[in-house]
Amino acid sequence: MMKRSILLSVLLCSTLAFAQAPSTWKVNSSEYEHFMTFTSILKINIKEVTSTKNVIAAFHGTSIRGVSEAQIIDGRTFHFIQVYGNTGDGEITFKAYDGEVMDTVLIVTDTLGFIPSASFGDALNPHEFVAINDNMPPVAIAGEDIYVREGRSAVINGNKSWSSTNDVLSFNWSADPLITLDSSNVPLITFTAPLFDKDTVLTAVLTVTNSKLKSSSDTVLIFIANNLAPISIAKADLSLSTTAILSMTDPNAKINYVFPSASITLDGSDSYDPEEDNIEYLWSNPNDIAFSSATDQNPTFTIPSSLINGTVKISLAVNDYELTSFSDTIPIIVSNNTAPQINMIFPSQVLEGDTVYLDGSKTTDIEGDAIEYFWFFPKQISLSDTVSNTSSFITPNIEADTTYQIRFGAWDGKFGAFDTLIIFVKNNTPPIANANTDFTLREGKRAELDAYFSYDPDSRPLHYTWTSLSSLPLDNGVNEISYFIAPKISVAQSDYKFQLKVNDGYKEDLDTTMVTVINNMPPVAKAGSEYYVLLNSEGQLDGSKSYDLEKDTLSFNWSTPSSIVLSDSLIAKPTFTAPNWMVDTSVFITLQVSDYFENSAIDTLELFIVSNLPPIAIAGPDQLVKPDSIVMLDGSASYDPDGAYLEFFSWENSSNISLLGPNLDDSISFTKNKL
Repeated sequence: MMKRSILLSVLLCSTLAFAQAPSTWKVNSSEYEHFMTFTSILKINIKEVTSTKNVIAAFHGTSIRGVSEAQIIDGRTFHFIQVYGNTGDGEITFKAYDGEVMDTVLIVTDTLGFIPSASFGDALNPHEFVAINDNMPPVAIAGEDIYVREGRSAVINGNKSWSSTNDVLSFNWSADPLITLDSSNVPLITFTAPLFDKDTVLTAVLTVTNSKLKSSSDTVLIFIANNLAPISIAKADLSLSTTAILSMTDPNAKINYVFPSASITLDGSDSYDPEEDNIEYLWSNPNDIAFSSATDQNPTFTIPSSLINGTVKISLAVNDYELTSFSDTIPIIVSNNTAPQINMIFPSQVLEGDTVYLDGSKTTDIEGDAIEYFWFFPKQISLSDTVSNTSSFITPNIEADTTYQIRFGAWDGKFGAFDTLIIFVKNNTPPIANANTDFTLREGKRAELDAYFSYDPDSRPLHYTWTSLSSLPLDNGVNEISYFIAPKISVAQSDYKFQLKVNDGYKEDLDTTMVTVINNMPPVAKAGSEYYVLLNSEGQLDGSKSYDLEKDTLSFNWSTPSSIVLSDSLIAKPTFTAPNWMVDTSVFITLQVSDYFENSAIDTLELFIVSNLPPIAIAGPDQLVKPDSIVMLDGSASYDPDGAYLEFFSWENSSNISLLGPNLDDSISFTKNKL
């Protein structure tokens, strides 16, 4: 019930169309207390009519009580009526106005009692009003306009013609004289569209008549389109063909050719008809070559073995139901010659300034024909040879990375071949010189200048040049590592600058390093204290206490009188044998030590050669004592090297010490006075 109410509400809110009913069909609703409603359709005889020109009216006797409003919804014509009345009104009768065909008022068979507020019919199940018209003519319907191409068959159909009285209808077709109808007195007729040079419109008229000889007519337009010829597109599968150049002056003048006895597959599949008609194929050629089928879309054939050099022309024409296309021809070039086979060796990437070698020496010709060579190259470069199969050039100076394209061609007198060499030239990046960090060394030292951290971003080999900006001589100045000897200086330190230049063969870079030379401290010779040795006995000198403040290794040089012969005068501790003199004697021996650069001052040792060695006094270890305490000193460790008995001891003291006994014993005591 809700669905019905919603649909009815939609219908009532829609825009209504009013037919031209008789002018007397008007209702003054204010004269009545009640009304009832109808959602209805109208049938005339047996046919539901759809024209909104038709109107239904309600009557009570001769008093008009309601007039319909017509509206088309979903292809159906609804009549909405409000019938007005008062309590006790009796029968309500209805009439219909045929405003479409007869322009007349018809009697409606329905008679209903007036029921206040009653509702009859809805959009899904409308109330049916049926009007009777025995004089209504039939309706001729010749059908929709027809679109057909010339030469094609078409159908005109009057089967939708009808009679509201359900009479049997008779049909009669008439058409333009250019159209030949296979019959004229049946509802459905077939004909063939005539041929024209352009699109044309013709007409056909259908007249239908009922049993009362009432009739009506309808016209159908026949649009005849001029037929378009199909388009032929012929192709051949040359995927196994050979490519060659016809002219060495034009590298783009390429052809594909096949060898005698080659099998070729043709392809007409791209041919078409603009109206999408089915098409038929017909292949032909002037050489009487046999196709596997001349009417297939993709036939095959074989190049005659006798055709050594020439062209086979294959043509294709296609046909639709009426017209034949223009022929499309494909030339297939045949030759028994093979173009030279180029084999080129070249670098694909080089650096600015590089020498580039192009080697096409392995280019061959299968038939052994003499080959002529051609080079095409940009004006920025200059080839060393332009007529042989090898050449070279030096990449020019460029501001940015550049690609050069060089074409190398080979011609055997009939066909040629080209190879395109694409060579990427990378802009040379200057090398980076690194003379290493500044450093300090002492005068006289051998210094090493190392360019190890220099490099070339393009990985080119580097050439090195070291230069002293301070006029010092360099050793190995054109190598990665160079050397020099730090000079002797007269001041505490002196700076020397060196320049490194690295070159990658095309560009260079500079860097400098500073070397600070400082003074060398001379070593100190220590020959030892005075030394006693017995006559005719072995002694040993000791210079091991000599030293160098910079910890340099020392060399020794002892000098002695001729009577003293050392085991080795160039070591720290040489030995000797004392001469056997008649009397005790002393001599002087000197020692000089040297570091890597300079000598020390001479140190002198007095050597005593005696018959008796002096005793050795040993006063004992140092002591820390309190004031006024008794201190014991012990010299009993003193001895005589010759083993003689020590008979005499003598202690000497300062004035602030008070001896507690005689000073001639080997042990004594004393007190230390307060300060």
